[in-house]
Amino acid sequence: MSELEVAEQAAVETSSDGASVQDWRSTLPEEIATHRSLENITDVGALAKSYVNAQKLIGADKVVLPGKHATPEERAEFYSKIGRPGSIDDYQIDVVDNTPDNVVNFFRKAAFDSGLTQEQADTFFNNYNDFSTTQLETNTKALESLRDNAIQELKSQWGDAYDDRQQLATATINEFAGSKETANAMATTRMADGTMLGDNPNFVRLMSDIGKFMTDKISEDDLSGMKSSGASTPNEIQAEIAKLIAPNTPYWDGKHPEHEHYVNQALALREQIAEITGDAS
Repeated sequence: MSELEVAEQAAVETSSDGASVQDWRSTLPEEIATHRSLENITDVGALAKSYVNAQKLIGADKVVLPGKHATPEERAEFYSKIGRPGSIDDYQIDVVDNTPDNVVNFFRKAAFDSGLTQEQADTFFNNYNDFSTTQLETNTKALESLRDNAIQELKSQWGDAYDDRQQLATATINEFAGSKETANAMATTRMADGTMLGDNPNFVRLMSDIGKFMTDKISEDDLSGMKSSGASTPNEIQAEIAKLIAPNTPYWDGKHPEHEHYVNQALALREQIAEITGDAS
């Protein structure tokens, strides 16, 4: 007779109504009778069922976790048993559009080296896709904001002459670059903050000033592609006012035949500056 059968026969005495009259644990050795694994087993039948289930598990395929000193071969065997694909190329990766091949290959190798299953890899890649999309949208909005700020800065400085000065800057770049391809490559060069060189207000201002110097100071013919409207910047308008109201000009001599013209011209120029700058004072 087995130990289990002995325990069952000795532990259970049944009355005429079929009720158990003795705690089955009372016949067990003291060192195991109070073991916590037996707390939820109410009778010998439940014990037998638990024993059968345990026997089934003994024959089941088990996966042993590799320890910290496990060899690469032991780890590879573990990864294979939990469902890692057979090779790097077996991972099916669904990344965002236009993802470079070298990035996809990096993910595949990282997943394989980490022992990820396809399901685990999917979770990782999906999270990365979500992050990349959000980051791209954030970066795009930030760059657009920087570009808008640069445009507003130049418009504030150049006023109605903004389009002319912007064209002058572009024409100057084209003139010195030698070709439109080179000029475009220069203008679209990314700076440290992610903006393009052609959107940088300091660079645009420099190119425009060089172009204006060429046309005004050294009598250079109109730069290629330049169609000027003839508008003046606030600084240029201010310089014209300074000439009109300079000492000993008709502006100060009420009897001079051109006095009224000088006064009206200076007034019109001041109103033009106020309209550009928004200063109505």
